Order: sequence, then structure tokens, then C-alpha cells
Amino acid sequence: MYRFNIRFNPDDATAQQAAEYLLSLRHGNRNRFVIEAILAQMPGKEHVTLMEELRRVIREEIQSMPVSSLTVNVANTATAAGTAAEDQDENDNAVLEDLALFE
Repeated sequence: MYRFNIRFNPDDATAQQAAEYLLSLRHGNRNRFVIEAILAQMPGKEHVTLMEELRRVIREEIQSMPVSSLTVNVANTATAAGTAAEDQDENDNAVLEDLALFE
């Protein structure tokens, strides 16, 4: 096991912001964050972060989803189709907003 002491200059606004962010993470997440940040900066090393892997899996799952899985009653086709299209648009927008959080 390796242990490191990191000191942040309280007079440096960016250092203070970084320290506050690290303190907001749980202990295990702090370690993972620091490890991934170091690996991402190492020259000549390809490193897939957890977030990149999550993005890849989510994209694959979304691409494999059927475009529409709604069943529409024939008697209410016009009304239901309009509502279904609106619902689908809202769902699509919600998914895109959620994916934007990963970037």
C-alpha cells in the first residue's frame, strides 16, 4: 500500500476548489478519482475511465432499444398517437439530459 500526503495552498482559488471537491467525495471515490486522474495524464497509456465505460454501455443499450414499444388502441389512434409521440419526445429528451450528466 502506498500513502501520499497532498497539500493544497489555501491562497490559491483553484487549489481550494480542488480540495473542496475531493473532500465532498467519499473515501473510496477519492482514491479512484486520484488514480484515474493520474492514469489519464500518463504519456503513452490508454486508460478507459469508469465514466467512459459507462457511456459506452449506455449508448449500446440505448441503440438496442426498440424505437417504439407502445401499444395504441385502434379506436383512439389519433389521440393516442399524438400523446405517444409527445411522450416519446419527452422520454428522448430526458434520456439525452441524463447522458449529458456523464460528459
